[in-house]
Amino acid sequence: MITHVSVTFPDKGVVFGTPLTEICIAQIYQLIEYLSKNLHVEGLFRVPGNSVRQQTLKELLNSGVDVDLESGDFHPNDVATLLKTFLGELPEPLLTQRHFHAHLKIADLTLFDELGNKTALPNKERQIEALQLLFLLLPQANRSLLKLLLDLLYHTARQQDKNKMSAFNLALMFAPHVVWPRN
Repeated sequence: MITHVSVTFPDKGVVFGTPLTEICIAQIYQLIEYLSKNLHVEGLFRVPGNSVRQQTLKELLNSGVDVDLESGDFHPNDVATLLKTFLGELPEPLLTQRHFHAHLKIADLTLFDELGNKTALPNKERQIEALQLLFLLLPQANRSLLKLLLDLLYHTARQQDKNKMSAFNLALMFAPHVVWPRN
């Protein structure tokens, strides 16, 4: 399950549409923690939530309060949709623009062996190494949120028999919110 991150900040504030900071992550972590307890919901991340409840939740998060998501005022689909909205409204994608083309090239770069000969199948070890290097090049806040997000998505996919969300489906849902071209 997702490990608890204890983060306290005196100056919480606007979260949506602002550059990613540890303060933003502290607010968004509330969504991730709640979703990790609701991975059984069918269509999680695919079925849109209620727009009025999402707007209310967005305003609460932007005001810096700790939201009681267990109150029953919000459905997991509201929270899941709002998490995707948050990612989509970041001024810089989670996987930053600076290394956008490197992320796209990983598949091609790994179609060569150690001697530079073209191979039919990608070298998974080289793909993992390249991704790990790109991960280290991310700003700390991006790395922190990416780790939390990937952990959530991993556990979501593990419950695909209940939520009907495979790793492939989750990739389709999240790729446009995590990495996108400059224009």
